[in-house]
Amino acid sequence: MHLERHEEQIETILNHLDEPPLERIEHMEDKIEGLGKGQVIIQRDFDKLEIELQEARTQIAGFQREQIRHDDEIILARVKISTLEMIIEDFQVRHWSDMKSLLDTIPELKNHKGGPPDY
Repeated sequence: MHLERHEEQIETILNHLDEPPLERIEHMEDKIEGLGKGQVIIQRDFDKLEIELQEARTQIAGFQREQIRHDDEIILARVKISTLEMIIEDFQVRHWSDMKSLLDTIPELKNHKGGPPDY
């Protein structure tokens, strides 16, 4: 009888050890609930970051378009400068050609200042 009683007590103790105490279960439930709330907060933060990322991408795309526009303006300005440099160079060549022609003509004019050579 003593042995049976001890066996019952041992079985009761083992059953008690197998079942987590109510306090521990409630604590685990609180942790799980907190994790669920944390997941909601994390998801909300993630969604907010995703929106910020999309806004940043939009802003970067705008900057890139603006940069391309400025690059086009720079290219156009360089083409205009190059064209003006060629025009100036043409004027200089013509000017020097005209000056040379004039300088070559001056001695002839000096030799014929009295009239045409047939006189």
